[in-house]
Amino acid sequence: IVIALISFAGCYGYGLAVLPDTLDFNKDVRVRIVQPDIDQAEKWQPDKMAAHFRKHLQLSENTNGYDLPTIIVWPETALSYRLLEEPAAMAELKEMLAAHPKNSVLLTGLLRRDLNDDSYGNSLVMVDRSGTVSNTYDKRHLVPFGEYIPFQRWIPLAPIVQFKGFKAGSGAQTFTTPSGHTYSPLICYEIIFPGGSIAHDFTPDFIVNVTNDAWYGLSAGPYQHLTQALFRAVET
Repeated sequence: IVIALISFAGCYGYGLAVLPDTLDFNKDVRVRIVQPDIDQAEKWQPDKMAAHFRKHLQLSENTNGYDLPTIIVWPETALSYRLLEEPAAMAELKEMLAAHPKNSVLLTGLLRRDLNDDSYGNSLVMVDRSGTVSNTYDKRHLVPFGEYIPFQRWIPLAPIVQFKGFKAGSGAQTFTTPSGHTYSPLICYEIIFPGGSIAHDFTPDFIVNVTNDAWYGLSAGPYQHLTQALFRAVET
């Protein structure tokens, strides 16, 4: 018991010594986090994807007349590459962003297709007010059997399951928004890995972790995920 108390006191004292007493809030930008509450069984139904897209747009509108640059965050795989290839959908997206102040952007999860090698990625991208898509980050810690098929080199299961999996990203990255704020993107459970969440040569202003935790249902999973994210934020 004595050893446990000493260990606790040591950890607590170390935290007091290295962590700031007060938080320095960034007041020159606003963040709008959009949660559309779409049923998992309906998310990828082709006849409902347009309605899902417009629900995201509606929840992202500048209804309060804010005059600060706004960073709008949509969930993991909120968009499909098909929508980015439709001029009408991109026009609606640009119209929504145009109603926000200068330098506002959308950070959204994207089911991305790479035409260079016909591969797919679970990605996070930035869309600015002109409709330009940039700052592409591909998830690098993929879920076995859910996002890639293990041992494909020796056991070619892709033709059987009709899914060859996503292409993994290259590593941690740091991007900059038009307003000059830096961020490190993470997707889903990547946030649980300490030491690999951000690029070691640069500390960002904030971490963006998009996820779709509806798979866990009414369980402890989403709460555990959020707790892990808090630790990564403190470490950053």
